[in-house]
Amino acid sequence: MKTNRQKKRKRNYIFQYIRRSQLKRLPYPLVLLGISLFFAFHFFILGPLQAVPLPSSSVMTAQDLDSHPYISISASNLSYSGDDYMVNGHLEGHFYYTFQSGQCQFYILKPDGDAAADFISRITIHGKLVESEELYLQLVTNMASRLNLSQEQVRAMVSPVFISQPDFLPLRSLLFGLLLLFCILISTVSLLRMMFCLLFPTCTRAYRGLKKYGTPKKILANVEKELEQDCIIQTTDMALTNRYLIEFSEDLSAIVPLKAVIWAYKMGSIRRRFPTFRKTMRYTLNLVTIDGRHYAFKNKKKGDVVMIQEEMSRRYPNFFFGYSEEHEEMVRHIIKERKSG
Repeated sequence: MKTNRQKKRKRNYIFQYIRRSQLKRLPYPLVLLGISLFFAFHFFILGPLQAVPLPSSSVMTAQDLDSHPYISISASNLSYSGDDYMVNGHLEGHFYYTFQSGQCQFYILKPDGDAAADFISRITIHGKLVESEELYLQLVTNMASRLNLSQEQVRAMVSPVFISQPDFLPLRSLLFGLLLLFCILISTVSLLRMMFCLLFPTCTRAYRGLKKYGTPKKILANVEKELEQDCIIQTTDMALTNRYLIEFSEDLSAIVPLKAVIWAYKMGSIRRRFPTFRKTMRYTLNLVTIDGRHYAFKNKKKGDVVMIQEEMSRRYPNFFFGYSEEHEEMVRHIIKERKSG
């Protein structure tokens, strides 16, 4: 003889399914949140938004490039070198330089739309430290030619690390930061929603949708009873009972009282399955209720859809079955007449 506790456990099948499905889906937002937070930490905490302020007399070295690649510095007495910073044929900046204690520091400043100024007395630069052998060789060669010095003499004076204003926060980095914030928001909202449904299954869309047809608690009790005692067809993700059609997808997609349905039809579509990308035919079972609600049970096997639709047509011959313009027009008219009445 079954105890009340055993019956109660069995009657909570739908809530148990909701909780199991939420637990299975939890790793996805958790992984996305973890990856997003990792890159966000490097972008916002160690990246351009946390530029290290340096004194104006600083000359950058390779050690600075490793320890703090993003800096904020007030530079003075900058002279235009005559060289421009080109990226893919587009002007991105102008090269300026200063001498500090016999060392030459190069800066790449954004163009302001006009020709480059020959001299800048003082400027505060938020920049990224850049090391490029190609740019370094270009500047050393040009400077040696202008000063009538050997390249070895110029190399001894010029720092191989540049302070680049255009590379500090380019558009692609800004878009990347916004994308990270969006991923963090989406994963956090998804995670909170899953946790909420895990703790409170009555907040799922399928459960709340039962309010249209009566008291959700009573309807759910009837659904549980029919699943246990009067289940006609059970597929991997659908169940047909004497009075309900239930879809078990994600957090339980829908519970549809069959007495409210007036039209049922299937639609097929071709899909490619990963990783082989082979074409497969999948079907959607559509149900329209007397109050105008439309349920779409997507991505189903043809055999499951046909079997359930045939069983419903036998038990509920008053349904409209199959898609046609005539059926659509008649159903629209019935729903309109009911709402106006």
